Amino acid sequence: MENSMDSIETEIKDLYHFKDMYFVVNDLSKADEKWSEINVKVDDIERRIDEKLSVCSASNHREKAMLLCYKGWTLNALEESRAGAVESLSKAVKLDPDYVRAWNELGEALAKKGDINSAKESFARSLTLSRTVEGLRSMSMLLRQTATSPEDRLDRSIKESLEMAREAVSLEPEDGKSWYILGNSYLMMFFHGGQSPKMLKQAMTSYSRAANDERVKMDPDLHYNQSLAYKYKEDYQASLDGFLLSSKLDSHWTAPNLQSKNLIQYLNDISKLMRNKGGLKTKRLHSLINELSSDSKAAIQGPYKELEAKSIDDIIINSTIKCCLIGKVLGVVPTDDFVPFTVGLIDHTERTVALNIYNVAKGSWFTVGDCIVIPAPIVVHHMVTPSSCGTNGSDGTVYEFDSIRVDNPAILVVNGRPWGRDKLAQLSAHVENTS
Repeated sequence: MENSMDSIETEIKDLYHFKDMYFVVNDLSKADEKWSEINVKVDDIERRIDEKLSVCSASNHREKAMLLCYKGWTLNALEESRAGAVESLSKAVKLDPDYVRAWNELGEALAKKGDINSAKESFARSLTLSRTVEGLRSMSMLLRQTATSPEDRLDRSIKESLEMAREAVSLEPEDGKSWYILGNSYLMMFFHGGQSPKMLKQAMTSYSRAANDERVKMDPDLHYNQSLAYKYKEDYQASLDGFLLSSKLDSHWTAPNLQSKNLIQYLNDISKLMRNKGGLKTKRLHSLINELSSDSKAAIQGPYKELEAKSIDDIIINSTIKCCLIGKVLGVVPTDDFVPFTVGLIDHTERTVALNIYNVAKGSWFTVGDCIVIPAPIVVHHMVTPSSCGTNGSDGTVYEFDSIRVDNPAILVVNGRPWGRDKLAQLSAHVENTS
């Protein structure tokens, strides 16, 4: 019987390998066939397990627990929960309360059904028995999904999630799934930890490590969340490319296309604001430009009086120069989450730039005509062509504009006064897992 059980375990591992490697060995054109092929394999393995269960001695608790666990493990390979998974795994852990894999698979099955609290209890039980990579990864993910206010509980959940993801990576440094979960933890920390560029960089590094694993590199979740990170890194082309790939890898998942559509709208709004100079009439625009000379003198006398005010073109030509940029607000670019908070600026030469400000408290907005001083600005040029990657919502337009990123709004001087630390905000984020 032992050889027979080993054979079933091998078949289940082969099933998961087939699932993970599907798009490594198959073309994306077969995306709609993936789950039907997996269903056939699952049905075949489940049928043989049921046959063995029907002749298994009721007194052989260990063997029966293994077969019940294998059945639940097999059913967990499916995209959605199937009847029988939770029931089989619940029986398995009742027969063998120290069965680590059964507790992990029960947690997975409960999570698929949406019973997150019970799933956490199962993974917690698993981790008390053994600190496995599978248990740590899953618990890290659930802690992020269920992180809620008040702030102290939210902080603890997110930090514990990060520590568990790190532990999983330390146990198996080449495991791409653990690196992916770690990337998601860092992306959550980017939002909750003051939108720190360091956290964003660590998320990107983790996603890159995950993509080195052949089992993970074609996972739609990986490309979706990596594309979110690219968006906040302001690599818009890479973000759109990733959302497109994620959509192709899971054609029934609507989130990637929605993200693409929203990002293209955002890029369109920035480009339009820059091109039309906020739609301001000539007289109003000239008034803003004329005001810049008097406002500039007041701003330079403030905290940045040692810095010389330079034009956008001067900063582009000499990016190492120690200076500040003084501009007038042309308008605000609306977004769903105001991350970043984007405004259009114009300098005294009538050159425009998008100012992307992170970690801004809601309600701390600007109005047209506000004067903003930015110390040590770095101007980045963007040219994004959604049509080159076939992104939904593209009409062939090329979006081209310059931007300046500000990670700490407290460094800004607005209308002659430091903006202040009261403008800082901590936000929550949402990362996706579908498989």
